[in-house]
Amino acid sequence: MSFLTWEEIEMLKEIHPIKKRFRFLFLIVGIFIIFVGLLLILIGLDFGITISSDMV
Repeated sequence: MSFLTWEEIEMLKEIHPIKKRFRFLFLIVGIFIIFVGLLLILIGLDFGITISSDMV
């Protein structure tokens, strides 16, 4: 059984640069989706979709 040195442990804790970019991208996209949702709720935009209960 091999043991890792402190340097190797710290190296494993580092986040890969591509993962950092994806995290940032998902954060921006998520904030944008929340912003658009709140904007649509506040302005009361109606897309003309009606739900009827005639499904008998």
